[in-house]
Amino acid sequence: MKGTQAQLKVVNDSTRLIEDIKMNLKQTVNTGLSRTTGCLILPDGRLVLSCRVKNLVRVFNSNGNKEFEINLNPCSVSDITFISGDNTIAATSGRQGSHNISIIDLKNRKVSKQIRVNFSYYGVLYSDSRLITCAQTEGLHILKNRRRKVIEKIKNKEMSSFSYVAAFDNKIYYTNTFHFTVTCCDMKGTDLWTFKDTTVLTYPKGITVDNDGNVYVADQLLIRLLFCRQMERDHWNY
Repeated sequence: MKGTQAQLKVVNDSTRLIEDIKMNLKQTVNTGLSRTTGCLILPDGRLVLSCRVKNLVRVFNSNGNKEFEINLNPCSVSDITFISGDNTIAATSGRQGSHNISIIDLKNRKVSKQIRVNFSYYGVLYSDSRLITCAQTEGLHILKNRRRKVIEKIKNKEMSSFSYVAAFDNKIYYTNTFHFTVTCCDMKGTDLWTFKDTTVLTYPKGITVDNDGNVYVADQLLIRLLFCRQMERDHWNY
């Protein structure tokens, strides 16, 4: 984060303390995009971004140079996730235009499949051979098999547009832009905790979890990144 120094705090007796987390700017990429709504880093170090204004997915090499892009028009694009077994990217469409999940073949650099869905999917995550998606006004949908049919629904009628999702250690984490919250639930949908404090988190969108269970959330309005220990959900740092 430019111009922002992480505020650090010692927490419980974990082998890895928040003090150990140092955020350093490693690279700046001129993306040429506005309203970037999805971001991922491939195993080979390439950066992939989705742009909702131009309805495209753009891939950059490890040096930050544009490698190629896929235009998804007339479908819109929201979030993206990497499907390792197929070497593909799944892109959700959100609510605008037709409701689709676009499957992008990274080797052939083209859309290999358009999967028609009946819901407005925003955030998406590939985990354990499943796609976990945020369905507006529906909740979390878990899709599996080649047709990506919904095999499980975790009901939440207050799921907002532009909710994003992450998973770690049999837990699911998701943001809600309408209620300004971050929620953690188990794989059956039982809420474990919800964090809300508009003095530090005003418009939570992107979310991820590292290998130690630390949760990171991007705040669009405050333009900053917040994080917390998985066992210290009431104390967030930025």
